[in-house]
Amino acid sequence: MNKRAQDLMMSPGTVAPKTVLTTVDQIRTTLWRNIGGGNYGVYCLHGEDNEKRRVFGVRSKKGKTQVDIGSRWVEPTEVFVEG
Repeated sequence: MNKRAQDLMMSPGTVAPKTVLTTVDQIRTTLWRNIGGGNYGVYCLHGEDNEKRRVFGVRSKKGKTQVDIGSRWVEPTEVFVEG
């Protein structure tokens, strides 16, 4: 790891920029870009406590967006990409 990357990791308050994704097409396109190493990952917030989980897939079921978080499909409150 280079010096600049180490400095960014150690500096307080440094956070990757967050972009909210709203449509199934946006999420799907970003997931494919992520596979190629284009960003830091696609995440969602879900549940009563807004737990942050990594997203592995997306679908629309009965007009509602659902994301695959590895073990099950959930309806997220927000989907976003970091980086």
